[in-house]
Amino acid sequence: MFDSDEVDVDANKVIAQLEAAGVTVGPGSPLLRAVNEERYSNIVWRDYRCGLVHESRVVDSGFNPQPRVDRPPFYFTSQPSGGEVRELVIPTRFLLRALCAAVDQYRTYCDQADEDPYAAFGIP
Repeated sequence: MFDSDEVDVDANKVIAQLEAAGVTVGPGSPLLRAVNEERYSNIVWRDYRCGLVHESRVVDSGFNPQPRVDRPPFYFTSQPSGGEVRELVIPTRFLLRALCAAVDQYRTYCDQADEDPYAAFGIP
């Protein structure tokens, strides 16, 4: 369906591929819910953000051999006693780059739309 190096496939593309293979992916279906819940944004929110914000701990959800290298997320396969385990690794530099891009895009949006980003917080 997809090449093994495609890790950031748009959800609509995944759904189109599933439907082309004869799999029904209707509104409210468990499969559609899984496709949406396993997007990078949801994984980062669930696996990283909640641990950092609510538990004040860094969640190590994988093996990141070169933390200073900026590379896309990847899968790491380990074989503990009990079988093969595949973990999604989201490198720290990737997260930082994504955060910086989001801030830059939000700043551009606010400038173009003449929006005050602090208006919702009641800050003069």
